[in-house]
Amino acid sequence: MKSDFFAMSGQSNMQGQSECYAPFEAPASACREYKILSDRFETVKNPSGEDVRVNGEDLLLGAHQGFSSPVPYFADEFYRISGFDATYAHVAKGATIVKQWLPGTNRYNMLIEKLSKALKKAEDEGIEIVSKNFVWLQGESDAIENNTRVQYKKELIDLWEHLKKDLGFEKFMMIRVGYFYEFPCERIMLAQEELCRERYDFYMLTDITASFTIENGLMQRLDQAGFHYTNKGYEVVGREAGAAAARILHG
Repeated sequence: MKSDFFAMSGQSNMQGQSECYAPFEAPASACREYKILSDRFETVKNPSGEDVRVNGEDLLLGAHQGFSSPVPYFADEFYRISGFDATYAHVAKGATIVKQWLPGTNRYNMLIEKLSKALKKAEDEGIEIVSKNFVWLQGESDAIENNTRVQYKKELIDLWEHLKKDLGFEKFMMIRVGYFYEFPCERIMLAQEELCRERYDFYMLTDITASFTIENGLMQRLDQAGFHYTNKGYEVVGREAGAAAARILHG
């Protein structure tokens, strides 16, 4: 069996921080998510991911409180558009800046460990991985920290070059960050756009999150978590990104 591989990474909106649980799962016959704690594949569904803690440190987290994330909708749309099998690993953690994902950190070590084990599990089960893709939804925390456009690009390239060297990843697929409550994210948006223009291996999947608001039901109210998407928002961005990934990989 041939399969594309997607690492779904970033901070809270990739981790999943919706307002409540929304039952949904992608086709089990063609979409699987690797869980490192049990060393097995499961159907890609809400909630995605898992809590991975080492010595009391949260290195990776699953969807908050067992709620929802964009991952199952991405998987469903990717398969619907491409008809191609795909294997997923959810490797996200909310409230993180790029620097906290870089080589030398415990989080990077766990990122590599989980992705390595996912790829090995696929090999053991006779799944031939034909592409390795890193999908990134992150940037709000770098905006809060007032990190510059230049710094953000430099650190993201550093992360990417190590992922290519250590695990042979081929395509960096960007979900451009949206607006973030009181903190303007324009310089992070600009950095992400520039990377996708300047680098042959960076691809912009979608910039749709900039249209998310409380009024259109895609962003949560300020008295909930005004910087996280709703279940509806996760479905919209997941499907937009999944469809774009299908076009990039399979025309």
